[in-house]
Amino acid sequence: MNGVLEQPNGVSDPGRSPGFGSEGASHLGLPILGLLGREPGSCVFADAFTALVHLDSTCQTTTLPRNRQRTTIMTSLIAWIGVDQRGIASTYFASDSRITWPQGGSWDHGRKLFVARQYPHVLGYSGDVLFPTQTLSQIVEMIDLGMLVDAEGDVGSCLERIIDVLSRSLDSYPRSALQSFQVLYGTREGVGLRSRFHLRLVSFDGGREARTEVIRLPAKSGAVALLGSGAASFRSHLRRWESSEVGGTSRAVFSAFSDALRQGTDPATGGPPQLIGLYRRGGGRTFGVLWHGRRYFYGTEVQSLSSMETVKWHNALFEICDPLTLDRKPGAQPQPRPRSVREDPS
Repeated sequence: MNGVLEQPNGVSDPGRSPGFGSEGASHLGLPILGLLGREPGSCVFADAFTALVHLDSTCQTTTLPRNRQRTTIMTSLIAWIGVDQRGIASTYFASDSRITWPQGGSWDHGRKLFVARQYPHVLGYSGDVLFPTQTLSQIVEMIDLGMLVDAEGDVGSCLERIIDVLSRSLDSYPRSALQSFQVLYGTREGVGLRSRFHLRLVSFDGGREARTEVIRLPAKSGAVALLGSGAASFRSHLRRWESSEVGGTSRAVFSAFSDALRQGTDPATGGPPQLIGLYRRGGGRTFGVLWHGRRYFYGTEVQSLSSMETVKWHNALFEICDPLTLDRKPGAQPQPRPRSVREDPS
């Protein structure tokens, strides 16, 4: 497979590479060209728990044999970057809100994304729900209170401390409850035009030692990480948006994700989208999302608003909206659906 390392049995393994970086991390080297038909970059594409999926040079997938698959709770998680004429200007994470139990039943309001508001750190998870939900919420609180990472720390030192918290918490976690999960970590070094954005993927396979992968960021706007059971559905919608006149923009990525959620192809993915991000200045940002005529924040419906100014709201087309009228905010740029991208009737 092009850009994907092979195990002896032919199954792709994203956690093994002879080319390790300074953090002992590997880069998957999956080209955005192969996924989107655009300039080379990199894209992590993995459904690491029910079936590990990678793209090959013909945009086909490799799936773990059924005896290697693990029953667990899934999610859909994506990351993309926004690039302007001066370089990378933003990083965004989006996820669904559905939690599904192996024995049956689901709930569409589970939090899957986390931000430190005082410092530039954002996190999301895929796989098991209970452990990462608890520990990631603790981690961002510690970051905001200055207890965990240095304000001027580099990506390596910050990630090392985050992994240490996760690993030590796992040490006391019941062995019988251990499930595999991945943590997507985004940060920024510096401020303004001198800032540098970074993404890392940390994998814990059944509580074993963390495996870290560097996600290299291309010089053009687009998706850089697709994780979870809904990744294949998202990829299909992303192709359509990227081949339209608005391809290579943040709106194309988020709109494709929204279309995939709305279509509901993956039964383990659902509920309203969640959205967080980083800009060149300031800490992590959480955005409200307007979904099917209702307001959602981290997947939870917002019935009333005491203030309109504390959160920026987006609709499924990534337009900036007024949370009271639910319409596009006056003066905000219209971002209509391209004629070539038909809205799915579902």
